[in-house]
Amino acid sequence: MSPVATCSASVCEALKTWGIPTLRTYTQITMCTVYWRPPPIGHLKLNVDGAARGNPRPARGGGILRDHTRSIIFIFSHYYDIQTYTAAEAMAIHVGLLLCEEYNLHGIVLESDSRVLVEMLRVGTYSHW
Repeated sequence: MSPVATCSASVCEALKTWGIPTLRTYTQITMCTVYWRPPPIGHLKLNVDGAARGNPRPARGGGILRDHTRSIIFIFSHYYDIQTYTAAEAMAIHVGLLLCEEYNLHGIVLESDSRVLVEMLRVGTYSHW
């Protein structure tokens, strides 16, 4: 009996062209609705995100700063060369906070989806990078 490869759709198609038997796998995706909540009156909310097409790979990051009325103060986006996704997120946080400082903005509420970076900022630790 021939060995059987377990793979995603695109990999399975490639293996089939070489005559290798395959079993297609499926990943269960869980979805939830997320709502943006405005900052308290007198504060601004900086939402950031960073991403890489692999780890490490070409990476980008950006963010948006809004007030309690949802009005946009600024938006930014940057290419960060070859980075990990965590480094791209950290760079987006850094650039966003530098822009706030440059425009002399205070009362910033920072929001990020990186559990690692949020925890590092919360407890005041930092990584070697």
